[in-house]
Amino acid sequence: MVTGTRVDPDDAANALFTSGALGDGCAVRVTGNTVFAPLNAQVDAFPETGYDITLKIAPGLRLQIKITTSAHRLMGEKCQKCVTKGAHVKAGEPLMHVNPVWLKSKGIDPLCFITLRGSASLRALVPATGKHVVALEDSLFTLYW
Repeated sequence: MVTGTRVDPDDAANALFTSGALGDGCAVRVTGNTVFAPLNAQVDAFPETGYDITLKIAPGLRLQIKITTSAHRLMGEKCQKCVTKGAHVKAGEPLMHVNPVWLKSKGIDPLCFITLRGSASLRALVPATGKHVVALEDSLFTLYW
């Protein structure tokens, strides 16, 4: 999905995430430049403001990948979209390119929230334990249906 360092939910400093309002999931401080599709899915939403994509992975189950909760003010600047709404993507396919160094220069923490909405239909969502995450190599969590 992304390359970076896993952030403890208590250290995420985001009320929406820590309260669970964004869904169940994890946070990663992004160091890589590409966000990849973690599995086969359909792009459900990809706002013009960028930095936020929602994938439909099963009926009633959505995966949201949101880089910062304040990126909307950038109006998509330096966020290169690789897919469009409605597209069917395959696991490992690039979704967007971002520049975490540029985000930091604008005073924005490149913190990525990866959350599931509709996860009540799952038997379990088990977070991985590794601190560092490499896109396409490491899992962030495991879903049990």
